[in-house]
Amino acid sequence: MVTARPNFQDSIHVGFVSGLKKFTEYFTSVLCFTTPGDGPRSSPQLVRTLEDVPGPVGHLSFSDILDTSLKVSWQEPGEKNGILTGYRISWEEFNRTNTRVTHYLPNVTLEYRVTGLTALTTYTIEVAAMTAKGQGQVSASTISSGVPPELPGPPTNLGISNIGPRSVTLQFKPGYDGKTSISRWLVEAQVGVVGEGEEWLLLHQLANEPDARSMEVPDLNPFTHYSFRMRQVNIVGTSPPSQPSRKIQTLQAPPDMAPANVTLRTASETSLWLRWTPLPEMEYNGNPASVGYKIKYSRADGHGKVLSHVVLDRVEREYTIEDLEEWTSTACRSRPSTPSGAGPGARW
Repeated sequence: MVTARPNFQDSIHVGFVSGLKKFTEYFTSVLCFTTPGDGPRSSPQLVRTLEDVPGPVGHLSFSDILDTSLKVSWQEPGEKNGILTGYRISWEEFNRTNTRVTHYLPNVTLEYRVTGLTALTTYTIEVAAMTAKGQGQVSASTISSGVPPELPGPPTNLGISNIGPRSVTLQFKPGYDGKTSISRWLVEAQVGVVGEGEEWLLLHQLANEPDARSMEVPDLNPFTHYSFRMRQVNIVGTSPPSQPSRKIQTLQAPPDMAPANVTLRTASETSLWLRWTPLPEMEYNGNPASVGYKIKYSRADGHGKVLSHVVLDRVEREYTIEDLEEWTSTACRSRPSTPSGAGPGARW
């Protein structure tokens, strides 16, 4: 749902809806709202977003590997983004683009036998889906003719650097590649108070970077303990996990939430009574002992100074603002805070 500002100078109002999936049907309707509430909805209209190039094909794999031929298999793209018109498959000797051979296949084809290879030679094989908009993202892997690939070994020598509130950088040494290229790196973690029986969760994946030796792990929680391990993936499957990294704690960050259920009431001619619901502990983003609330207030007409008060008790839920001018409107703002900064605030 989106809200469009009215255009009083024109009879046509425009609203932009973003974040939709490509080549997907949606029902749309419009309503007008005023302060008392919403008006009736218009009749739903069926629309479809435009077509685009497809995403990468799924699960590129090799089988029946002989000295001069092998079979390539794949699955339809998870994101077709339109009507698939076919597939393009290419192969060449590794780092020798002048040996490239390309074929275009019907859209129902999900496997192809590559022939005319040289024994014990490494090849790069690429497959891409196509729509009327063009060729999609290429999925590629290397394979040696006459040498079946094997399961890869685990990465080793995990190191951690650049520890921030919401990300870290992992350095690692790749394990045995299984005689083919690594298609994906997996990062797993134990989160919170780490122990031997804690569950390992998949946190991050890095695809199509076979030569990677480090990566950033994003979307972590501030002031949280983590221990990491890694796996590497090739066309055969996923390696065993690496040895766990050392346990680290991400840095503190300002809270992400404003106080909830905030009310402001008149306490007397010169004071106001402010109440709120304290933040849940999981939203502190920092040491609970350092969490408090910052309250700022001033005259609503902009005259006079902006005054402030800090409530140091994280479970406190009220504060009385005193020594105000009689018969004067006051603007007030309350924000949760940690040593890393203040979070979003609520205004009255």
